[in-house]
Amino acid sequence: MTSGQLERQLTEYVETHDTLPTGMLLGNLVFFTVREADYDRQKIAGWLLELGLDARHLPHPGTALNAFRKATKSVDRYSYDLGGGQSGLILVRSLTPDPDGQTRLLVREVRAGKRQLRHDTVAELRFYRGSIRDGRIDVGSERLRATMKSSALLPGEHPHVQEALRRIDDAYKRSLQFLGGNKVRGMFRDYLAQFEAVMLHPSTYFVHVSHTEELQALHELAVRMGCQLHRLPQAALPEARAMLVQAVQAEAVTELERIVRDSAALRLKRDKVSAIAYQTIKDRFDSTLQLAARYSDWLDSTLDEVGTAAEVALDEVEQLRKDMES
Repeated sequence: MTSGQLERQLTEYVETHDTLPTGMLLGNLVFFTVREADYDRQKIAGWLLELGLDARHLPHPGTALNAFRKATKSVDRYSYDLGGGQSGLILVRSLTPDPDGQTRLLVREVRAGKRQLRHDTVAELRFYRGSIRDGRIDVGSERLRATMKSSALLPGEHPHVQEALRRIDDAYKRSLQFLGGNKVRGMFRDYLAQFEAVMLHPSTYFVHVSHTEELQALHELAVRMGCQLHRLPQAALPEARAMLVQAVQAEAVTELERIVRDSAALRLKRDKVSAIAYQTIKDRFDSTLQLAARYSDWLDSTLDEVGTAAEVALDEVEQLRKDMES
C-alpha cells in the first residue's frame, strides 16, 4: 500500500467515525461553550441517569431562602406610571430574620419628577423555612406567601403591584428549578476533572483515550442541553506527547507548590493542626502524584520536574503530620 492510499484510507476513517483508529488515538482536545440561559435541573438529572454520568456533579440550585432574597431583589426600584405626572417606585425593604423565616416589604414611593410625595407599604412577602425532619430541612417544604395591602393602593395601581408580585413568584420558582450558565460551566469542568483532563490553555483540555466513552456521554449531554462540547482527535505523535508532558508537569508542579503554601499557612495559623485539615492536604498531594503517574505511563515519559516538586511537597506534608500528632 502506498503512502497516498494509506492517507486516503485514514481520511475516510476519520470522516466516517469522527475520530482516529484506536491504535493511533492518544486522546482528544476538548473545549466547550455554554451560553447564558436557564437550564432545567430536573431534565439534566434525567439525562445524567440515561447517559450513565455521575450525578454528584449536578449543581445544587441553591437554598430556597437565597431564591427568596434574589427574587424579591429583582423588583427593587421597579417603576410605573400613575398618571398626572406622577410615578410609582417600588423599594424592597427587609425586616430582621426570625427563626421561622424572613419578611420583606414592598414600599412604594409616589414621585413627581425628583420629588417624593408619599410612601406606603403596598405588599408583604413572607418566606417560611422548611420543616425539620431527622435534624435536616425537608427540601421543598418551604413556603412563600405574598399579601397585597389593598388599602394603601392608589386608584389604578393594583395591576402594577400585582405585576411586581408575579415577577417575584416567577423568579423564585425559576431560581429553584433552573441553573445559570456559571453553574453549568462548573459542572462541565467537574466532569472533565473526573475524566483526568489536563488543561492545555484556559478553556482547552486534553482527555486521554481511556476516557473516550465517558467523554462521548458528556458530548451527548451538551447536545441535549443546547451547549457545545468539541472534541478534536489527537494522534499519538511525538510532538503531541511532548506538548502533553509539558502541560502535565506544569499543572502538577503548580498544584504541588500550592500544597506547600497552603500547608505552611495552615501550620502558621494554628497551634494544633486537626486530622481533617491534614487529611485534606494529604489527599490533594496523593491525587496530584497519582494523576502524574498515570500520564507518565500513558505518555511513556518521565516527569522529572514533578519529582523534584514532589520531594519538597512531601517534606512539608510530613511536617504537617508531625504538627498534627504533637
